[in-house]
This record gives sequence, structure tokens and C-alpha cells, in this order.
Amino acid sequence: LPGVLNLISDHANRMVDLKQRIQVAMIYPSILLVLASVVLGFLIFRMVPMFAETFLELGGRLPAPTRLLLWISDVVIGSWHIGLVLLLGLVVGGFILYGQLMRSQRGRCQLELLRMYAPWSGTVFHLVVQARFCRMMSLLLSSQVPVLDALELSAAGSGSSILERASEEAVLGVASGESISDSLESTRYFGHDVIWLLATSEERGHAEEAFESLANRFEREVAARDAILGAIVGPTFVILLGLVIGFIVVSIYLPIFSLGDMVGV
Repeated sequence: LPGVLNLISDHANRMVDLKQRIQVAMIYPSILLVLASVVLGFLIFRMVPMFAETFLELGGRLPAPTRLLLWISDVVIGSWHIGLVLLLGLVVGGFILYGQLMRSQRGRCQLELLRMYAPWSGTVFHLVVQARFCRMMSLLLSSQVPVLDALELSAAGSGSSILERASEEAVLGVASGESISDSLESTRYFGHDVIWLLATSEERGHAEEAFESLANRFEREVAARDAILGAIVGPTFVILLGLVIGFIVVSIYLPIFSLGDMVGV
């Protein structure tokens, strides 16, 4: 019992550490997104209308970027309440639809498919699910839990409805005499390299060590991707924010270069 409790404690610590790394990686992009929204809102709702009155008083034909900026400002200011109602409707409708889909296994699988095919985050989610499954399998097999029970419990604790559904076929395969690697290969959830490593270790009677090694590998990949995401998303948000603000500033000050001509007109 003490050894099993130590394994469970180590597993819980790894999962908490993994979750914290993901949260830390998303803090900087979230702050930049909020900052960009505040700055753009201030420019569009406060600064642009002030300059728009000046431009209208001067008359003349404004440059194309300035006309585009004024049109965007008019649309946003004149229709913000409609957009807010639509946004609230989409949020409420999304929550209702999400609740309906979560009530059935088929609906949960459909939501998970959408999540898995999302750019970047889908790959991370797939890696996290595989890390949880392999870590649980290593823990249970090391604790002398029967293979069939270990497969069911690991799939249920992986956080993946698709894997949980596919594990039912894997359990039937193992019960009929197939190896763990062959049964998991039939689910098509794991890559060829994972199945090959598991099959090789299973032949030597060290399946739990293979699952532990795979869990460590998946967790390292998740950590590496989180680091890359944190390094890429931050500068990308800064560049995009700089481009948008630069466009607004140029659009506002561009007519000033021809101010004399506009006053003369």
C-alpha cells in the first residue's frame, strides 16, 4: 500500500505541474489580448470621433485609409449594442448546445473531435490525453491491477470520451487473447511509434515500464510545445497590436500632411 500511494502521489504531482505549466503559458497572451482590446476600444470610441469632427469641418477628400477608419468607427459606435446582443446570444446558445452535447457520449465525442482538430491546442490536448492514459496504465500495472481493469480505468481517467469509447474494443481484444499493443492499435488513437515501443516492451514483460516511458515523453512534448507557444504568441500579439495601432495613427495623421490644401479648399 505505501508504494501504491507513492505512485499515486507522484502521478497527481505530475498532472498538477502539467496543468500549471499550461496555465502559465497562457497568462502572457491573455494579458496582451486584454490590453489590445482596451487600447483599440479607446482609440475607436474616443480618439477617432474627435478627429472625425475636425476632418468633416475641413471638408475636402480624405485619404482612403482615413475614410476606411472613419467607416469602421461609425459601424462600431452605431452598432455596438446590436453586436453586444448578438454576442450574448451566441454565448448563451453555445452554453446550451454544449450542455446538450455533454449529456451523451456521442455528443462528447463530437466536441472532442472539434477540440482535437483545433490548431495547436488540438495536438496539445491529444498529447495530454495520451500522457494521462499511459501514466495511469503504468501506475495500475505496477500495482498488479488486472489488465482489463487497468485499460478501463486508464481510459476513464484520461479525460477523452473517444479513447474511453475505443477502450471498450481494446478490452474485448485483450479478453480474447490479443496483446495490449495489438488491442490499442485497433483503436487508431495512438501512433505507430507508440504501438511499436509498447509491443517490444510487452514481449519482454515490461509493459508498465513502456507506459511510464511513453508518459514521460508525452509530458516533455507538452512542456516543449507550451514553451514554444509562449515564445511565439507573445511577440505575435505585440506585432499585430502594433500594426493595428499604427494603421489607426497613420489614418488619423495622414490628412494633416495635406491640411493646408484642405483649408484652402
